[in-house]
Amino acid sequence: MGLFDFFKKKKVIKQENIYDEGFEDDMIQTKFINEETYADTDEQSKKSNKTSQAKDYKGAISDLNKEIELDPNNVDTYISRGVSKIALKDYKGSLADFNKAIELNPNNETVYYNSGTSKFNLRDYKEAINDFNKAIELNPNYTDAYYNRGESKINLKDYKEAINDFNKVIELEPLSADAYYNRGISKYYTNDLNGACEDAKKSRSLGFDAFELIQIACN
Repeated sequence: MGLFDFFKKKKVIKQENIYDEGFEDDMIQTKFINEETYADTDEQSKKSNKTSQAKDYKGAISDLNKEIELDPNNVDTYISRGVSKIALKDYKGSLADFNKAIELNPNNETVYYNSGTSKFNLRDYKEAINDFNKAIELNPNYTDAYYNRGESKINLKDYKEAINDFNKVIELEPLSADAYYNRGISKYYTNDLNGACEDAKKSRSLGFDAFELIQIACN
């Protein structure tokens, strides 16, 4: 097993609009962002929102299917159903919902972000980067889009460009321990061992388990 494989279990990809933490993919550990998905106040929307927060994603999808029947042009509902499908690892199914949401509103950065996250999980890193690019174009301070774009570049072994993305994450969120860690990995693979060591130690000081990277980069 190469070093790149060894470090994969340490990296974190942030995924928006899912009500959970610590969910593990077979390839990466996933950190979910806890954000409200539904803006409507009608009873059906409140019901599907509560179902999603209870982590009953299949139930949430059933509720959202009914919402779409009632209002087939509601962008937020397609986004919500898409992220529920992500939670069930139905990444292809989620993309169908995100594509529909983009068709209805091509200027919603969250749709592109979630679409990129699905493509990342499908290991389609180049297309994921395209989606994260669009999310960043629409919102230049979209921290998680920079983060996930950096992760995608690591998987393509484009470490120098990944460093640029994690630099931006750290600029926007100076206490992002996982961004320091991933930047450290990227620096390690560009033979910047001093930089990798510094980032690993900073990551550990912020609470991230960076022991393996410290062992390799700092000795």
